[in-house]
Parts: sequence; C-alpha cells; structure tokens
Amino acid sequence: MTKRRSRRTKHLWEKPLRMKLNARNASLANFLSPDGPNCENRSKGAPLQDSIAERAVCPDCGTMNEVIKRGYRNTKYRGQVQRYQCKACRKRFVHSPYTRMRWPDWVVDAVLDLKVNGLRDSQIAKAVANEAKRRNEEIRLSPKSIINTVRRAVRVMLEFERYASRKEKAATWLIDDTPQPWSRRSPSSQNTANSNTNLEDEYFFFWITNVLEEENRYWLSGVSSDNRAYSNSEMAIKIALRRAKYGPQVIKCNGYKGHVKGARQVFKHVEIIAKSKKEDYGWINYIERLHQTIRSLAIKKRKHFRALESLALLVELVRIYYNFMRPHESLNGLPPAKNAGVEYPYQEGLTWSELIRFAFGFLRKRKRPF
Repeated sequence: MTKRRSRRTKHLWEKPLRMKLNARNASLANFLSPDGPNCENRSKGAPLQDSIAERAVCPDCGTMNEVIKRGYRNTKYRGQVQRYQCKACRKRFVHSPYTRMRWPDWVVDAVLDLKVNGLRDSQIAKAVANEAKRRNEEIRLSPKSIINTVRRAVRVMLEFERYASRKEKAATWLIDDTPQPWSRRSPSSQNTANSNTNLEDEYFFFWITNVLEEENRYWLSGVSSDNRAYSNSEMAIKIALRRAKYGPQVIKCNGYKGHVKGARQVFKHVEIIAKSKKEDYGWINYIERLHQTIRSLAIKKRKHFRALESLALLVELVRIYYNFMRPHESLNGLPPAKNAGVEYPYQEGLTWSELIRFAFGFLRKRKRPF
C-alpha cells in the first residue's frame, strides 16, 4: 500500500519552479525564466559586470590577456559553446569548470539552487524535466548526475576559498555544534519495528560542528561527524584557520568542554571563554542564528541522511551559498564573503554558474589544482 502524498509535498514536486520563496531568496521561476535576469542568454545580450563568463584563462600557460575567441563548438544540449585560443602557446580550449558535462548553465543553476532549498533528487529531476519541456528541450537527470554537479561545484569553490585573499579580519570566533537526526533502520523496517525496541538502539545523531566569525558573520568551517567529541572541534578549528589564514584573539563557546579542549589543542595562547546558557543566554547568539538559517535551507531536521558523506557535502554547499550568495541583513545586504573582503564580483542576481566560472578562472590563472 503506497503512502498518500500530502498536498504540500505534491505542490513541491509538481510545481517547484513556480514557488515563491521568501524575501531572502529569489524565486525559482525568476532564475529559470528565459526572460529573467539570470538566463543563459546573458552572454549573448547583457553580460555581468566585467564580463565574468568571458574571462577565459589558458589552461596551459595561465595567461588571460593573450586569449582570443576562436569559433564555436556545436553540442547537443548546450548548443553553440564558445571556443578560445591562446596566442602565446596556441592552445585551443573551452572555458568551462564542468569537465565532460553536457548540460547547459541553467540546468546547473537549477540543480544547485533547488538542492540548497531542500528539494530531493527526484523532485529536482522532475522540476528540470518540466522546465526543459517548456523550453522545447528534452533533459533527464539521474540522481548520480545531480550529485556529480554538486560535487564539482563544491570542489571548485573550496579551492577558490583556499587560495583567495581576504582584507578584513575578525578578532572573535564562535564555535558550536548542532545535532542532525539519523535512523539506523530503513524506512520499511521502521514501520514494522517492535514497540518495545529501545530508542537508543534505533536512532542516533550526526553532529555538525561550526566555526563562525563574529564581526563578519563569515562561516569558516562545518565539520560533520557521527559522534560528539573534542576531536571534531579541533578539526573544525584547524579547517577554519587554514581558510582564514590568520588566528583569532578570542574564541567563544558554550559550556561544552569538548569545544574548549579542541580549541586549546590548536591555539595555546588564545583566550577561550566558555559560558553556559544559564550564565549568559545570548553569549553565542550569532552562531545559534546560523543554525536556524541552515535549518531553513537544505539541512532540515529530518532522518533522511543515510550516509555521513552526503550530509558533509550538503553542509559545504549550504556554507558556500551562505558566504558568497546569500545577502545578510546586518551587513547592509552584502554576503559575508563580500563583507570580509574576498575579491569576487558580487551583485544582486549572481548565479551559481557565474560564481563558479569566476572561481574557475581564478584557479586557472594561478595554476592551482582543482
């Protein structure tokens, strides 16, 4: 007997492209519309500022000023793709961060944006198929294609974040963790489980340890693990230190001793202040607000994460969206990365494809691996 789909769930998977999101996120129909500001025809008509999509960098010698356009390449799904040639080394290439990917840019934008907003792979595939049908195209995505798209985007952005320079520094870091429910049993076995079964044997939690800059609201790291230990806090601090390229003066945390021990393993002489909610209820309000934000996006409190790797990948995708694309009200409408001084061309309506192409060109110019 199949479960009856609720009206809200049916609305999400049948018409996700016409949903109206809240004021923080642009509507899905806006960025997928062929007449919208984020359509794929941007390169034909009005390009983004400084022509982000046209900043091709030679993959061999790393030059950008000597690159010229050299015809087109006809593809089945992406149509005519611009080809380039380097006048210095005579290398001909296609400037694209998605190696061996045949889907057009609007599909990449749809997959990543729908994934950030919490839709499942089957819902994303259905939404993309409906939009492709409206565009008189035939595109069918598999769950593997969706996961590969997310992995490639996260891989490029993590390397860009690693090598990109920052101008603003924060004196105070916040560290805290949040639980993510997970079920040992499959959904079919949960329905037939004995009512006398101990809940501790049936359910447990993943833990997401986050580090946040207090002044810039920059989300430095998010470490997913299957237990709660000081080693997770230590790893989160190490990753944050590598990305920030500097150390803090003060680290704030709650009363959990694992955060204090993990931070002390990395910083021997940094002041670490731990206060419980009974001592000061609003001591780490900013990172608690971060947890509320990520719960409103893809990392909802559901028991649908079957593997730790899938949760870790989604945490990184939400973190990149939070830092580089999501406007922050307390930062005058700027994302935390722009407020922290990361040099990248942000403007309202920035799409995933434009952001990833800029990061791709940045890494190629400096001959960084990705």
